Amino acid sequence: TQSRSSAASDVYKRQMLDTLNPKARTAFLMAQLDGLTYGAIAEHIGVSERMVKKYMAQAMLHCLQFAGEHA
Repeated sequence: TQSRSSAASDVYKRQMLDTLNPKARTAFLMAQLDGLTYGAIAEHIGVSERMVKKYMAQAMLHCLQFAGEHA
């Protein structure tokens, strides 16, 4: 059913996020869910904007690798 599929999707997303570096996860969620700019994220978590870009690249690569491993 759709609710079972939705629950499975939620578990999958949670596992993917839980295995991500904590700062990369925070930056990724702030960008994707809150719509914050890299500058705002950098200020909020106390790193440079360049580091936020690295975290975002880590997060995107992690999501792709996780999806490949769990397909």
